[in-house]
Amino acid sequence: MIAKRVSRRSFLAFSAASIAGGTMPATSVAKQITDLLNPSSPIMLPSNFSPSLWFTMESNGRTKVHIFKSEFGQHVGTALAQIVAEQLCLDWSHVSIDYPEMDYNTFGKYGGQLTGGSYSIHEMYGKLSKQAAFARQLLVETGAELMGSDFGDCLADSGSVKDTLYETEISFSEILSETTIEYLITDEDLLEAKEIHRSAFKIIGKSVKALDIPEKVNGAARFGIDAYVPNMVYAKLVLPPTRFGSTVGSIDQGAATKMPGFMTALPLNFPAEAKSQGFITDVVAVLADSFPNAMRAAKAVKVDWKTDPGFELSTEDLFKNAEKQLINEDGVDFFTNGEFDSLDTNIELESFYKTAFVAHAPMEPASALSHFIDGNLHIYAGAQGGSLLPFMLSQFTGLSPDKILFYPHLIGGGFGKRFGIEPIVISALLSMNVQKPVKIIFTREDEFLLSHPRSLSVQKLSAKSNEASELIGLKHEISCGWIASDDFGLVSPIKNGRPASELPDVQLFSASGSDNWYDIPNKNVKMHRNKVIEATTGNGAVRSVANNYTIFALESFIDEFAALKQIDPVDLRLSLLK
Repeated sequence: MIAKRVSRRSFLAFSAASIAGGTMPATSVAKQITDLLNPSSPIMLPSNFSPSLWFTMESNGRTKVHIFKSEFGQHVGTALAQIVAEQLCLDWSHVSIDYPEMDYNTFGKYGGQLTGGSYSIHEMYGKLSKQAAFARQLLVETGAELMGSDFGDCLADSGSVKDTLYETEISFSEILSETTIEYLITDEDLLEAKEIHRSAFKIIGKSVKALDIPEKVNGAARFGIDAYVPNMVYAKLVLPPTRFGSTVGSIDQGAATKMPGFMTALPLNFPAEAKSQGFITDVVAVLADSFPNAMRAAKAVKVDWKTDPGFELSTEDLFKNAEKQLINEDGVDFFTNGEFDSLDTNIELESFYKTAFVAHAPMEPASALSHFIDGNLHIYAGAQGGSLLPFMLSQFTGLSPDKILFYPHLIGGGFGKRFGIEPIVISALLSMNVQKPVKIIFTREDEFLLSHPRSLSVQKLSAKSNEASELIGLKHEISCGWIASDDFGLVSPIKNGRPASELPDVQLFSASGSDNWYDIPNKNVKMHRNKVIEATTGNGAVRSVANNYTIFALESFIDEFAALKQIDPVDLRLSLLK
C-alpha cells in the first residue's frame, strides 16, 4: 500500500506485508547530503536495495555484484554478474562488479569462497540465481504497488517493471528512488523463488561485454603487483641453496650499507612444522626504499647458509631414487580390473617414462603488500583462498584473525599458484618487524625456488597380449611425490569398479588419468609414494594435475605397443574403445 507520493528529494517508506516472506519496516533510512545551491533544503538520497549478500541495487539504476571469487583471467566476475542480471532482468549496461575486502567473518558469512578446480560457476550458480529471482519478485511487487497495478499483470524486463495489461512501466531506478525496500532474503524465501527458465534467457549464453575489460585495457585495473600505500618499503629475497634443509647461519651486510636506499637485511626463520608440510622455507629479506635498490642490495648481502647434506640432491638424483623405488617396492593399488599378474602369458613390452618438474610461474610474479598499523594487519595481494587468510596468517603472526584484513586484487595468472601464500606471510612478518608497510615482489628466481612444482615422475608400463595380438593386460606403476598432506584429497582405491576401503588410501590428485578409458580386461595401476621428492621440493598441483604425466606415459606406451604389433595406432585405440 502506498502511503503518499513525494518528490525525488526525499523517499517513501511503505508497508509491504503483501510481499511473500517478510515485511518492510515503516521507518526511513536515507542519506542526507547538502544541496550547495540551497543549503537550507538538504537532499535525501534513498538507501540502496541490498536484499542479498551478493549484490546491491542503487537508486540510480545501477546494480553492483559483489565477487568473492578470485579473478585471474577467467572473467569469473562477468560470469557471476550474468547470473544475477539474468534473474533480476537487468539492463546489462547498468551492471558492474567489485571485489570486497575479506576479514575473519567472511568465511562464515559467505562460505569458503575458494577459487580452484573450475568450481566457481558450478558452486555459485544456484545461490545467485535464486537470490536474484526472489529479489526480482520483490521489485515487481513494489513496482506494481507504485503503479497501482495488479501484481499478476506485471513482469520485470530490462531494468523495469511493466504492466502488460495497461502497457505502463516503471524503471527499477524510479522504484528505488521513491521507495526504500529494507529486506534481507532468507533461506525460506529461496524455496519460493521463481527462476526464469533457460529457454527465456537474454543474458546467459549470449555474447556480452566482459565487465573488467575496459579497466584492463586502460590500465586502471589493480593487480597484486600494482598495490601501493604511502611510505611503503620494498623487499627482495636472498635465497637459500636448497628448497628445504637450509637455515641462516650469519649475514654480512657490510657492502650493502654503502648502497643507495638500503635499510637492512633480516633473516626469516620458520618453525619446523611449517617447513615439514612443504609450505615455506627460511630466507633473508633485504629492505630498501625501492625495488631496484632492494635488488641491487640483495646481491651485495652475503649469507652463510647451513645446509643439511640430505637435501643436496639434484634432479638426476631424484630420478634415480624414483627408478629404484619402482624396482624395489610393491606400491599400493590405485585401480584394478581383472588380474594382470595371474594372466598365463609373458610380458611382451615393458617401458619406463620420465617427466620433469613443472613449476607454477605465471605471467604476473607473486607479490604482496602488508601494512601493520594500530594493531591491525592489512594485506593487499592476489590470492585464491582469501577468506582463509586471516586464519592462516594468524598462525604465523600471532595476531588474532579479527586483526587481519585482506583486500583482493586481480591476479595475472594463477590456476592454483595463488593458493601459495609465501609472499603474503613474508611481507606480513616484515611489516610487523619494521613497523612500515612492506611490499615484496618475487623475481623469476624466487618463483622457481619457492614454487610448489608438479612432481617429477618415473613410470613403468607393462603389456600382455593373447595369440591374436590383442592387448589383454596393462600394468601402470607410478613413482612421484604426492600432492598436499596425508589427510587431503585421499580416496580409497578402486578394485573391479568398487572402492576397496580395506586397502591403503592413495592420493587421487597424484594418479588421475591412470585409471584410463581403454577397454583392457586386466588393468592394474600401482602408486609408489616418493617421500624423498616431497621432502626435497614440497610439490603441489599444477594445472590438470597428474593427467599431464600419467596420460603422457599411457599414450606413448599405446603407440609403442602398436609399433611392436605392427598395428595402426589409431586402429588399436579404436579397438580398445568399446
